[in-house]
Amino acid sequence: MVVLQDRSELDAMLETLELERTRTETLRIETHDFENRMHVVSGLLGLGDLDDARAYLAALPRGERPGDARQWAPLRSPLMAALLASRQAQAKTRGIELALTDDSRIDTGFVCGPEEITVVGNLVSNAIEAAHDSVDVFLRGDAEGLDIVVDDDGAGLADDEAEAVFAPGNTSKTADAWRHGIGLDVVRAYVQERGGFVSVGRADAGGARFTAHLPSATPTDDDTANKEPNA
Repeated sequence: MVVLQDRSELDAMLETLELERTRTETLRIETHDFENRMHVVSGLLGLGDLDDARAYLAALPRGERPGDARQWAPLRSPLMAALLASRQAQAKTRGIELALTDDSRIDTGFVCGPEEITVVGNLVSNAIEAAHDSVDVFLRGDAEGLDIVVDDDGAGLADDEAEAVFAPGNTSKTADAWRHGIGLDVVRAYVQERGGFVSVGRADAGGARFTAHLPSATPTDDDTANKEPNA
């Protein structure tokens, strides 16, 4: 008796497993290296050696140096600027250019909390994973909330993948790239909890465009004025 079995599905699963093992090991090494470097910087700053700290950062490989701080000037939020600077360094190690759009702006009334950092960080990380060469980030923040548009030039998503990409643990393979849906279920949960939205479509560069609106977690002046006084 001869038994014939299609191994294509098994081979695909083994390929996926091997890719994930490689990715996990790479992230483990990068995390270890990053922690070591942060310990050095923290130690130098703790000793008051600002010049040595600057020299140490300047000596890092080009892809790991903080970008020109002037590019983040429109973002009057040190936390958001620091987040994007770190993501830009991450992108450079992959040969990807991450840029803030010219019309981006965050006003001083914007409140940057953990949810804002998570939403922007996850959307940008997802774009870096999918991109071939570039990622563009638009941010507009004020006392009312934060508008976000993140474009990549990757393979994009098919229409039937648009909803599935927000499912917990989603992983899908396209012809040109792996889309991992990095924390997109968390992004959706945060924005919906605030009464906002997140959607995905096609970017001008041909990849995916994630658009989100995250309302402010703090009441605005108008909300306070319209609130009925306590009896």
